[in-house]
Amino acid sequence: MMESVFAARYVRGIKEGFYESYLIRANHPTEPYAFSIRYTVMSPRQRPEEAVGELQGIWFDGETGKHRVVNKSLAIDEVEMAKDRLMVRIGGASLDEDKVAGEGASENGRMAWQLSYRGQQKPLFLLPPAWYEKGFPRAKSLVILPLAKFDGSLEIDGAPLSVNGWVGSVNHHWGVKYTDEYAWGQVAGFDGAEESFLEMATACLRWGPFRTPYVTPVVLRHRGEEFAFNTFFNLCDSRGSFSDYVWVFRAEKRGVRIEGTVSAPRESFAGFTYRNPPGGVKYGKSTCLAACEMKFEDKRGKRAFREALFTRHRAAFEILTPRPSI
Repeated sequence: MMESVFAARYVRGIKEGFYESYLIRANHPTEPYAFSIRYTVMSPRQRPEEAVGELQGIWFDGETGKHRVVNKSLAIDEVEMAKDRLMVRIGGASLDEDKVAGEGASENGRMAWQLSYRGQQKPLFLLPPAWYEKGFPRAKSLVILPLAKFDGSLEIDGAPLSVNGWVGSVNHHWGVKYTDEYAWGQVAGFDGAEESFLEMATACLRWGPFRTPYVTPVVLRHRGEEFAFNTFFNLCDSRGSFSDYVWVFRAEKRGVRIEGTVSAPRESFAGFTYRNPPGGVKYGKSTCLAACEMKFEDKRGKRAFREALFTRHRAAFEILTPRPSI
């Protein structure tokens, strides 16, 4: 599995329906600014000839509250994705193993990016590695490069912006349909614990006519260890619930317990839509400027160790639902 984290899963002409996204995101080291950039292929079920490549860029400005969401859609003939390395081309936009470049525009503005990135972290699996080759769950998610450091430049509505040492991640998502309803979150460095990384989701899954309770896989890298609360039994014990702007979570195993909250005001979010391969539209809202407060407790030794982790505006927080929510 490790060698295939980069590999594209999309197969030209697939009739089952399929989506695949590579997401790049990062935060300014100290100020409430962030960006996310998504390279996506979407192929509708039973209509593979209508497959398209999509670009989405979001600029989050926590000072003014004036975010930018830009999009571009191109025919599948203008898309190239490698099976043996990280390489995506959608028109003139590109994503490689150490750089990303492109641009998009919409009625409310324009965004362009020319960035390089680097990092030494190993990939992070939100699900047990063996599950990525199975048919369930129908949607898969992993982090190719946690704690990626970005340099280069952005252009927001024609104004250049320097990016120097912004920290974030490179992510890979794919599946035959989007999860019915979910919250996804990530923290690439807490305030005062810059080497810690949190990845998690709370999701409601559907299998035929059956709908599961919310499950909450969580993976935390902290103090040089990885704590993965994502096995079947962990998912039975973990808890998560979310509303429009607040998400509460808890996970525990073998003497280690975490619990916390991710939250952001309404004005921190940008709204968007995803076309679902089986048909219909999913409605999303996202911010990379959320707060995350988490308690970490380790009782494996003779003395319990407790610690509070916090970030004021460096958490990613995305919600997807079947109905408009912003």
